[in-house]
Amino acid sequence: MWTVSWDEISKHPMGIGTGNVDIYLGKNLRDRGMNWVADQQYNPHNQFLQTTLEVGFLGGLFLLLIVILGFIDAKRIKSWALFFLFTSLLLNSCFESMLQHQSGIIFFPFVYMMYLIDFNSNKRLA
Repeated sequence: MWTVSWDEISKHPMGIGTGNVDIYLGKNLRDRGMNWVADQQYNPHNQFLQTTLEVGFLGGLFLLLIVILGFIDAKRIKSWALFFLFTSLLLNSCFESMLQHQSGIIFFPFVYMMYLIDFNSNKRLA
């Protein structure tokens, strides 16, 4: 699926639009004679490929930038918890389209927001 995803990304560097991944990947798989895989409508199982495929290289770059800035923020405020949160996001995104599921799109921003609220409220008390 990663190979087919990269093939479609190279054909459509500006993205194919959200919701069109199954159509384009399915057509590519059928052209390769892999009808049984196309029928399963698998996604790339990689959030970076999924995002780049849907919204283009700029969207993939922004997603990567969010993760990098998360690590920079964790280092800036010297937070191991934040470092592990972004490590979890990075590793999970490499092997699953994490932000395509409620378990990912709700969990990671919620925990990050709650951590920053706690950090900022403790900073004011000190």
